[in-house]
Parts: sequence; C-alpha cells; structure tokens
Amino acid sequence: MKNVVRYLRRVALPKEGDRPTDGELLESFRTTRDEAAFETLLRRHGPMVLGVCRRTLRNAHDAEDAFQATFLVLVCKASTIRPRERVGNWLYGVAYRTALKARAMNTRRRIKESAARDVARPEDTASPQDEILKHLDAEISRLPDKYRIAVVLCELEGKSRKEAARLLGLAEGTLSWRLAWARKTLARRLSRRGIPLSAGALTVALSGETASAGVPPTLLATTASTALAVAAGRALTAGAVPAEVATLTEGVLKAMLLSKLKLLWAVALVVSVGAGASGLAFRATAADPAQGREVPARARVQDELEELRLEIEALRKGLHTTRERVKSLEGEVETLKRQRVGGMMGMGGPTMGGGGLGFGGGGLSGGGLSGGGLGLGGGALGTSGGMMGGMGRGFGGGMGGMGRRQPQGTKPKAPADPLADAEKALKELRQRPDNKQAADALKRAVEQLEKQPKPKDNPGK
Repeated sequence: MKNVVRYLRRVALPKEGDRPTDGELLESFRTTRDEAAFETLLRRHGPMVLGVCRRTLRNAHDAEDAFQATFLVLVCKASTIRPRERVGNWLYGVAYRTALKARAMNTRRRIKESAARDVARPEDTASPQDEILKHLDAEISRLPDKYRIAVVLCELEGKSRKEAARLLGLAEGTLSWRLAWARKTLARRLSRRGIPLSAGALTVALSGETASAGVPPTLLATTASTALAVAAGRALTAGAVPAEVATLTEGVLKAMLLSKLKLLWAVALVVSVGAGASGLAFRATAADPAQGREVPARARVQDELEELRLEIEALRKGLHTTRERVKSLEGEVETLKRQRVGGMMGMGGPTMGGGGLGFGGGGLSGGGLSGGGLGLGGGALGTSGGMMGGMGRGFGGGMGGMGRRQPQGTKPKAPADPLADAEKALKELRQRPDNKQAADALKRAVEQLEKQPKPKDNPGK
C-alpha cells in the first residue's frame, strides 16, 4: 500500500513543462514530509552537487559520501533556508563546504595511518582540467550571492537564461549582465592563480562538466532513503546513516552553527563597542586564519572597481541611445515645423476666387472681436454674388461670436500647440539628456504633430 501511495504522489507531481518551484517543493517536504517532493529536489539538483564533490575530492567514494551528507544537511536545515526559491544556490555552498570538510578529514586520517595501510583508497589521477575545475569552485564560492546564483543556474545546472531569469524574477538582460560579470571576474581571479583562462574557455569548461555530471540511480535511491529516515526522526548515529556520512554531516552542521555564532558575536561587538571598534573587529575577523577563503583587501577592491566600471559602461550605452533618439526626434520636429510654416504661408496670401478678394482661409475669421464683438468672418468681399454671401456669413459669424461671450473675469483656454511642446522638451533634454519626463513629452508632441493633416497646396494655383 505504501508503494502505491508513493507512486501516486510521483504521478501527481507536475511534469517538466509545469513543474513546481524549488520553494514549493521545499515547503511541501518541510510541512508534510512529502517524499516525492524531496526526491524531485534530489533529481533536480543532484548532478550539480555531485559535480562539486567530484571536482573537490577526486575520489569517487569520498564524493558520494559528501553528496549524501549535503542532502542530509538540507533535511536538517530545511526550515532555515531563505529565500526558499534559491535552494540550488544554497546547495552549492553546502556541497563545496562539505567537500572541503571531507578532504580535511581524509588528510588528517592519512596522517595518522601508517604508510602500509594507506593504500586502501587511492585518489584518482588528477588531470590539468581537474586542477582548473578545483580552483574554479573555490572562486565561484567567493562570488557575491547575486552573481554566484547566475553561474549555478546557467553554467552548473544547465538552465537557459530565460528560465533562470524567470526563476529569479529578473529581466533576462539583467541576468545576462550578471553572468557576464561573473565570467570575467572568475577568469581574472584564475589568472592570479596562474591559470590563464578566458571567459569563453571558462564557459566551455563549465558546460562540459555539466554535461558529464550524472548521479547513479543507486546513489539517488540510497540518499533518498537515508534522508527520509532522518526526516522521520531517526538520529544520524542510529544506524540508518553510514558512519562516515554521519560524521561528515555532523561536522558540517557544527561548522554552520559556529559560523552563525561568530556572526552573532561580531554583531554584538559592533553594537557594544561602537562604529570605530566595529571596523577593527571586522578587519580582525577577516584576518582570522580559519577563514581561509576570505578575499584579500586589494583583490576585493579591484573586483568592486571592475563591477563599477561595467555599470558605468552600461549607463553610458544607455545615455548614448537616449541622445541618438533625441537627435532623431529633433530632426522630425524641425521637419514638421517647416511643413507647418510653409502651410501657413500658403494659406495666408490674398486669393482670387469666386469673383472677389478674400483673406487667408476666407477672410477675417474667429467669429468677431475677442470676447464676442461684432466681426466679419467666414466670407470674402467679392463681386456680384460674393459680397452678399460674404456679408451674410460675416454678420452671422459676428452674432455667433456675441452669443459665445466668455464669462467676465476668465481667460479663454489656449489651444494645445504640440510644436511648442516639442521645442520645450528638446530644450530640457539638451540641458539634461537623462530627463525621462522630457523625453516622454517630446515623444507625445511628435506623435500629435504627425497626426495633424499636412497643409495642402495653395488652391489658387
């Protein structure tokens, strides 16, 4: 019956195209001990975790022990992972720490053992590629979190940039920029270690490692059963977990606890001593030999300067694009301005039509004097047939103007002038090219000018 329930849970999980997020799976496992949810996390991130362990340890058995210990730590710390959607990034950090712990334990054991007994578990022969990848993990672990997670998702887990950006809630361009910065930083740091490797070659090396990483089915099954036994309440030392894996897991958990206590101690010291002493405490903590992976001050400053340089370069590109757009819109405004002036010149001259003399567009228009006075409009003074019609239309327009008098004390609303708005926006953009409101106003004014009917040729021609 238990096997049937487990099978139904596996079937009920959404498939690859509609699969749940890491946060949903972790929450399901944490609250209900959902076996299928944990197995999905194991299959999803297992290749990346095993790859880290293999590159660091170079011994198949040791790597598998570190692999199991990493996921046992996940079981024990499931309720403390924040943010829950970044389980992969968290697992990478734990896997690298676990592999380093296993390597240190093996070194101490070999020192204690005699040379005659130290042949039971030989290490695999390390190739130059293995040496590069070993140092690569050390540098990836030192990247700032927002850059490291981009490398983990795209380079180590093989996700597309579109999918990784969706998982992180970022624009695809932002993720691509972070990934490019991480590659350049890794290549520069590796060159300091005497490993000249370009960003392109770095991508090829990581892609090849991702493609070759695979978790044996037996290791998946063993890890799942062991982790679920621990999640059910069985102690690490109760026999459900191999002794070496249990020792490694406990060592990593203790190291994580000590790191948290050190952080709390540092915070308390900062609060109690003050800002001046806090700087000294921070430098003393950074110089602690136990923190062997801390970045030297000069290298850290260089990395920050490089990040700022790339951000400035991106801003310059954006500013150049904005200026080019402003120049284009400025040309359009000048063209529309010339067309408008030409149209007004064509409409304003005296014309002969209908046997009489008319003023631009049919005489003095506007329906009368300002405020509704008596005026002539809408007609032309002409010869027979034109004069009476013109006078009739003129007096009609004048009377209409009297009927539409503005209330006393109010000013008539000026009609919108998109050309003036465009020139005003251009003036503001020349002073401040990054003025977004002026750019939007210029765009709207140009659209209004383009919608206006183009002036026709002089009808008298």
